[in-house]
Amino acid sequence: MKIDAYKGLDENMKCHDYQYEIGGEYYENKADLCKCGFHACTNPLDCFKYYAPANSRYAKVELDEVSAE
Repeated sequence: MKIDAYKGLDENMKCHDYQYEIGGEYYENKADLCKCGFHACTNPLDCFKYYAPANSRYAKVELDEVSAE
């Protein structure tokens, strides 16, 4: 199942020392919901909990092979 979500990033487009770039595609072999893997929010305002608006960037992302959990 694919879903649209929102990703918070620092001003250099990094999250947890992982460098992202516009238009990039990223894959995770092992993911455990809210524990490991790439994270994103389905509500864009939830990104502010992790990245304050003044010094952050945000991206709309598409998540593939996501469970209903």
